[in-house]
Amino acid sequence: MKQIHVMVALLCLQSSAQAGVVEYDEDFQGWSDAVSGFTTITFTEVPFGILQGDEYASLGVHFVDGNDAVYPDDHFRDGAGVTGAGTGADNIELIFDFRQYWIGADFDGGLCIRLFLQGALIYDSTTFTAFDDAEFAGLISSGPFDEAHIRNPFGGVFVDNLYFGAPAPGAIGLLAAWSALGARPRRRS
Repeated sequence: MKQIHVMVALLCLQSSAQAGVVEYDEDFQGWSDAVSGFTTITFTEVPFGILQGDEYASLGVHFVDGNDAVYPDDHFRDGAGVTGAGTGADNIELIFDFRQYWIGADFDGGLCIRLFLQGALIYDSTTFTAFDDAEFAGLISSGPFDEAHIRNPFGGVFVDNLYFGAPAPGAIGLLAAWSALGARPRRRS
């Protein structure tokens, strides 16, 4: 059964702002319904083996660690993905041209997403797991972020599709209202 795992974290940013984050585990439909639109990168647009950098700069995202390569994988929906593991790294580091409020990924293995604003860590997700086939993990934040690190605490990270997008008043208002009601986070089982 697909469930939405919710975790709200109130973290102090350098500007003393507060950010709440909702996590979506194996619930792409719920995540996509909660956001007003998103950009999708399938990694089928570039040849296998190409190290990522500014290949997706036109979409407003840069792969900055220099270790991320596109590769083929039968477990992925479209047969292509990106890994930081091909060169010995266990993370994918992204910098966005514009502040973001949501991010998601189809992945294999384990996945954690760390969000940053102006170099300061504002959120570190729980560990999502997927075995044998790609699953979805997504975050929606009430506060902005301009950088994300995707990692696998168990080894190399493998991402099938990457999703991200700018803020939507409806989604941010819903998250703020939810937080104001004092909703309790549900722990992952």
